[in-house]
Amino acid sequence: MAAKLPGIRFKTEPNIPEETLPRMDIAAFVGFASSGPLNVPVPVEDMAGFRDIFGDDLPLALDESLGKMQCALLSGAVESFFINGGRRCWVVRVANGSVAKHNHFFIPGLAVVYDDKILQAQVHARSEGSWSDDMMAGAVLEARPVTVKSFVFKNNTYTLEIYSEVSAGDLLRLETGNKLLFFFVESVEKDSTDPKNTFFRSKGSQGYWFTECPSIINYRKAEVFLNLSDDVKNPHSCKFTCPDDNTPFYRIELSIPQTEIPDMGSLLRIDIDQKNSIFLTVSGVEMVDESSQMVVLKGKYALCQKKSQKPLFKNWSQSSLNKLTVNILSFELIAYHGNERIGRMENLSFMPSQPRFIGKLPTDSALFSTPDRTALETETSFPRFPFASPFEKIPTEKIPKLCLPIGMPDFFDKDILTSAIKSPKNETDLERNGLSKFTSGLFIDQDLSGTTSASVLNEANFKYYQGTPGKPLKGIHSLLPVEEITIVAVPDAVLPGWGTEEPVPAVDLLSPPELEEPVLSEDKNTYPLNWSRVVGAESYTFQESNDAAFETVRRQQDHITTDREETISLVPDNGCPDPVYFRVRAACGNRISAWSNTVHIIKPLPDFTCCQVRLILPPVLEKDNPILIKWNAVEGGESYVLQESKDPEFISAIDIYSGNETTFILRRNDSRLYYYRVLAEGEAGYSAWSNTVNSETTRVSPVVMKNPLKNDNDRDEVLKNLLQIHRGLLQFCCARGDMFAVLALPIHFLESDALSYKSVLENCPGEENITSFGAIYHPWFYSGIQGKNNPDSINLLPPDGAVCGKIASVSAWLAPANVSIQGAVSLKPAIDTGGWERLYPAGINLIRQEPRGFLIMIASTLSKDPRLSLINVRRLLILLRRLALREGAIYTFQPNDGHFRRLVRHRFEMLLGNMFMRGAFAGRTPEESFRVVADSSINTIQSIEVGRFIIELQVAPSLPMTFITVRLVQTGNYGLMIKEV
Repeated sequence: MAAKLPGIRFKTEPNIPEETLPRMDIAAFVGFASSGPLNVPVPVEDMAGFRDIFGDDLPLALDESLGKMQCALLSGAVESFFINGGRRCWVVRVANGSVAKHNHFFIPGLAVVYDDKILQAQVHARSEGSWSDDMMAGAVLEARPVTVKSFVFKNNTYTLEIYSEVSAGDLLRLETGNKLLFFFVESVEKDSTDPKNTFFRSKGSQGYWFTECPSIINYRKAEVFLNLSDDVKNPHSCKFTCPDDNTPFYRIELSIPQTEIPDMGSLLRIDIDQKNSIFLTVSGVEMVDESSQMVVLKGKYALCQKKSQKPLFKNWSQSSLNKLTVNILSFELIAYHGNERIGRMENLSFMPSQPRFIGKLPTDSALFSTPDRTALETETSFPRFPFASPFEKIPTEKIPKLCLPIGMPDFFDKDILTSAIKSPKNETDLERNGLSKFTSGLFIDQDLSGTTSASVLNEANFKYYQGTPGKPLKGIHSLLPVEEITIVAVPDAVLPGWGTEEPVPAVDLLSPPELEEPVLSEDKNTYPLNWSRVVGAESYTFQESNDAAFETVRRQQDHITTDREETISLVPDNGCPDPVYFRVRAACGNRISAWSNTVHIIKPLPDFTCCQVRLILPPVLEKDNPILIKWNAVEGGESYVLQESKDPEFISAIDIYSGNETTFILRRNDSRLYYYRVLAEGEAGYSAWSNTVNSETTRVSPVVMKNPLKNDNDRDEVLKNLLQIHRGLLQFCCARGDMFAVLALPIHFLESDALSYKSVLENCPGEENITSFGAIYHPWFYSGIQGKNNPDSINLLPPDGAVCGKIASVSAWLAPANVSIQGAVSLKPAIDTGGWERLYPAGINLIRQEPRGFLIMIASTLSKDPRLSLINVRRLLILLRRLALREGAIYTFQPNDGHFRRLVRHRFEMLLGNMFMRGAFAGRTPEESFRVVADSSINTIQSIEVGRFIIELQVAPSLPMTFITVRLVQTGNYGLMIKEV
C-alpha cells in the first residue's frame, strides 16, 4: 500500500446536490499545464486536486514587455473559477503528444531479466513533460523472514517447504554463508495434515545465484559497464577495490568525461574475469583530477554473479537448514522532488503475474481514461503517485519476465536516489512539454478542423466511438464524452506564442550585478546603494522587500538605464526598527541576469542598538569544479538550503539540499543551464539568498514571448490562431447544444482591436447560429491570487476563469452581470468611459472598476439576434434542452397513447412551474410564462404510427432589468415622492 507522509492532508468530498433540474454549474478548462494526462478530461473539485494532478504553474517563455517569465494561464483560470463561486470543473491539458516526452528513472538496486541478460529496471514519470526533471527515485527492500521445513533441488525444480503463507509469483531470498539464491514461486500447495504445523510447499524452476564479493579481487584491473540499459556496450577499464577497515565502500577508479559520470543509484556491471561479474549500486562520486578526468565511483551494495548458474547448494539435512535464512521479498518505491519526499508505494512485487507488479503502476493517461480501477490504481490516484510503469506501450512479449533486487538497500539511503535519465537529443523544456510551437492545433483536433457545426459532432462520434479502432479525441473535442459540462474556456488561447532566439554563447550570459553594502551618508538621512556595472547590460531592475526571501516586493523600479554605478537614495521613515532588503539585476533586450547578492539596512535609524533585530547574513556561493558547489559558514547559521532553478528568476526553483554541510556534489551531468543559490537558517530566522552561480554550458537558446505590437507577422499569426480556436470552440458548443463558451482577448487588445476582432469572429457565413453559444470578456485583471510556482504576489490573468465561476454560481436564467470579481486588484489595459460607451453596444462584456469592486457590467452573447443576445436566455435554453433529454430517456418504449401524453405534459408542467416560481420566466402567471403542447395538433396519427412522440415547450424567458428610471415628483404638502417609470 502507499504509505502516507506525516502531516495533515485535506481532501474535498464533493457535495451531491439534490437535482430537481440538471446541473448548470460545471465548467471545463482547456490549456497548458506542467503535468497530467494529455487530451484526457479530468474532474477537479478544488485547487488542491488540481495541483495534485496538473502540478505547479508552467513557465513558458520570457516576456520582454513585462520583464519576467510568462507562465501558462490555465492554473490561474481554474483558481479564479473556484474563488468566484465555481464548485466543479473538468480540466484538459493540451500539448503535442507526438513530441512530449516522459522522463525515465533507474530504480536503485532493481534489475530486470531479459533472456538471462541483467539490466537496470526503470520507471517513467506519470506524465510527459519537464515537470519531473527534478524528481529522484529511491527504493528500499522489504524482507519478511519465514521458518524453513525443507529445501530440495531436483529435476531442475526447487522445492521449498515453509511455515508461512506464500503466493505464486512471490520472490524468496535464500541465504547461507556468502551464498544467495533468488527463487521465484511458480506454484503453492498447502499441507494441513498436521493442523498445528501447517506448511506451504512452494515450487519453481527460476533461480538466480549470487555470492558476496571475494576480497581476492582487490586492486585487480577490470572492465566496467556504466549503463545497463537496453544496449550494454563500450566498457571502461577501471581499478576495482573492495571495502576494508579504512574504507567502507567498494571503489571503482577510472577516467571518463563529466557527461558520462553515472548517476547516484545507477547499477554497474564490473567484469572481473570470464567467470565473475560484480553488480554494484553507485552511492557516491569523487572527482580526483579534473584535468585527467579521473573519478572514483563508490558503492555500498554489491553482489558477485558467476557466469555458470549451477546451484551452489542442493539438498539440505535438518541440521544444515538451521544455517539457511529465507525471506519473502517485496520493495518500496520512493519519490523525491529536490529535497522533499513526495510519494511512496509499499509492497511492490517483482513478477508480472502479481497484482502489485512494478509494471502495473498507471500513467496519468491510463488512470484517467478508464472509469474502472484496480486496487493498485486506486491507491496511486490520491495523492497522485509520481511514477508509472515503463511497459504501458510495449508489446506483452517484450515485458521482462521478472525483476531482481540486486544491490537494493535494506533501509532508505538518501545517497542512492536516481535522477532523470538525460536525453541524448538534449531537447528544451518546451520541446519535452510538447509546446515547442504555439498553434491552434494544440487546442483543436486536427481531424476535425475543417468541419462545420452541422458535421463536427458526427465526425467526432465516428472517430471516437465507431472507428476501427476508435481513436481518442484531442483538445477541446476531447470533452465530447463528458455530458455534464455546460461552460467552457480556453485561457491559454490568448497567448501570443513564443520563439527561440539565436543561440547565445555562454560567455555572453549577463552576469548578476554585485550590490555593495550600504553605508549611511554623512547627513544620516540617506543610504546610497551602488552596484557594479554589468558588461552588455542596457538597463537594471531594482527591488525592495521587507522579507529576506522577497516573497513580497514592496517596491520595484524597472528600466534604470546607466553606464556607470548607480546610486539610489532611500529616506528612512518613522516606525519601529526593521530590516529592509534590496537586490538588483541586469537586462539586455530579452536577456536578464540572475539577481545580485542581497543587502539590507535597518529602518528607521534606531537611537541606540536594538537587540531585537538579529540578522543572519547570507552565505557567499562558489563553484569549485563542474560537480562541486560550496559556500561559507555564516554566524548564526545552523543549517543551509541550496536551490536549483532552470531560470534566473528561480520560478522553477526546488530545494536540492538541506543540512549543515557547506559543500554539495551536483547530480547534473547534462549540458543544460542551471542556476544555484543558498540561504542560511538559524534561531534568528533565515538569511537573504546568496549570490547566484550557474552550471557550465556552451551555448544557450533563449525562449521569448512574441510581441504582436512590434511585429506585424506576429500580430497576424496571433489573430489567425485565436480566430481558429474561438471559432472551433463555438462550433463545438453549438453542435453539442449544451455548452457555452467564455472567450477572452489578448492583453494588448485595445477597444479598436476588440471591435475589429468581434466583427471578424461573428462573420461566419452559414454558421450564424454559433454566435449565441459564446461571449467575449475584456480586459485582463491583476489578481491577488499567488501562483504556487510564481514568486510575484500579483498575477496578470484573463477574465475567463473568474467569469466562468460567476456564471456557475448563479441559476441559468439569471444574468451573470453586475457582480464583482473576487481577487481582482487592477485592470489592464485601462479602458476609459468613451471606450466603454463604444464597446457596450457591440456586445463585448466589460469589467469595470466601480466603488463596489471590479464588476462584470453586462452579459451579452455574440449573437446579433435580439432574442438570443443575452447569456441567461441562451443558458435557459440549454437547461431546457438538458431537462428534455433527461426526462425523455425515462419515457422511451412507453405506450404512445392519450394517458401517456397527459402524463408527460403534467410532468413538464410541474418542472416548468417550479422554474417559474424561481423566476426563470417572464409573466405574472404560469399561463403567461410557458406552455407545454403534447396534443394531437403536433402528435398526428401518422407520427404516432412511426413510433414518434413530440412535445413542445414554449417559454418566455425572463430578461434582466438593465436600466431603471426613477422619477422624483413634488406633490404639494406631501413633499417629494419617488415613482418607478
